[in-house]
Amino acid sequence: MAIVMVFALGGNRSGGGQVADSPRPQESTSEQAPDVLQDDSEWIPEEIPEDVSETPNEELTTGEFPGDMDGSWTGTMTQYDPDGYVVSTWNLDVHMVAGESLGGADLYMDNGMTCRWDILTTSNTEDTADLEYFTMDDGDGTCTPFGYLHFIVDGDNLYVGVATEWDNGMISTADGVLTRY
Repeated sequence: MAIVMVFALGGNRSGGGQVADSPRPQESTSEQAPDVLQDDSEWIPEEIPEDVSETPNEELTTGEFPGDMDGSWTGTMTQYDPDGYVVSTWNLDVHMVAGESLGGADLYMDNGMTCRWDILTTSNTEDTADLEYFTMDDGDGTCTPFGYLHFIVDGDNLYVGVATEWDNGMISTADGVLTRY
C-alpha cells in the first residue's frame, strides 16, 4: 500500500503510466515511510468520480479518526505525475479530532495559492484511515474538486498519501510525512 497525496496544479498536467509501476526517478518523501507504504497502491480506486455529486455522503461508510491521529499536523508533500516524475511540492496542514469522521486540510503552494479540503474518513483501523477529500476553496481553480487520501500514524509521524484524477483522466499522486504542531 503506497501513501499518495494528490493535488493537480494547472499547467502541469502530463499523461501516461500507471501509479503502481511509477519509477519515481527523483527522491520521494515516501522513502522515509515504513515498508508498508512502499507497496503497490491497491487502495486507490480504479475510477474516481468526476463530480462530487456522484458520491453523495449518505452512500459513504464513515469511520473515525483513530486516537493517535488527534490534533493538527503539518509537513511538505511531493506531487508526482502519472509517470512518477515530481511535478511540485506544497505544504499541507491537516486538522483531526479523534472519534470524529470529518476533518479539514489546508494546502499552501509556493506560488501563493491555497486550497481548503474537507476530509471524510471512510474506513479506519487503530493506526490507519482511508479518506475522501472535497475541495471547499479551490484556490482560483488550481485544486481538483475530489480525491482520495490514506493516513498512517506512527508516533509523531503521519504518513499521508493522496490520489486524484486529472482532467485528462490520468491519476496523479502525492506523498509526505507530517508532524504534530
